[in-house]
Amino acid sequence: MSDFLTELAVGAAQDWGEHERRKRTPPPDGVLRYPVVYLVIGMAGFALSGAATLWILFSVSDVPSLWIPAGFGAVSALGLALVFAHHRVRCQLTTNGFDFTPLMSRGMTVRWAAIDKVKWTRWSHMVFRLQDGPVVRIPADLVGIPWFAGHVLSKVPRARFAPNAWTVLTKLANGAVARGFGRVA
Repeated sequence: MSDFLTELAVGAAQDWGEHERRKRTPPPDGVLRYPVVYLVIGMAGFALSGAATLWILFSVSDVPSLWIPAGFGAVSALGLALVFAHHRVRCQLTTNGFDFTPLMSRGMTVRWAAIDKVKWTRWSHMVFRLQDGPVVRIPADLVGIPWFAGHVLSKVPRARFAPNAWTVLTKLANGAVARGFGRVA
């Protein structure tokens, strides 16, 4: 019974996130961000795993191994990372490019003319190699990615795309969803 409920919950979360990512219209404020399901899963993971960690540490008198609360603590930290990513990672189109704020480093402005190469990775990221050296990775599970992919296809010359990138971005622009390990369906 618990396996059925787990599959049901995971399936519902995936469907919710997929529904949000398929939208081809721009987000209301024009900013691409992670779906709300990331925030919900992150908060639930942080709360449940954090509570389990504290319960094991303070209520169980004879903890067989400290690896058990450490594992729950690690899952709790991953939940907190999802919450942080939902609030921090942003991508917004500008008149001549886009502004991107990644999870762990400073934001940057990318001009369309400065893009040297566009690739698609097996980790479902659009990778923009810039002429002056930096690399920008845009995750494909941001809400509004079909809209963004359409802009990339229209603004960057086709010669600057890696062989599979043009095909994948065309599928994304038409409403396909990145499924992980580089697959798009």
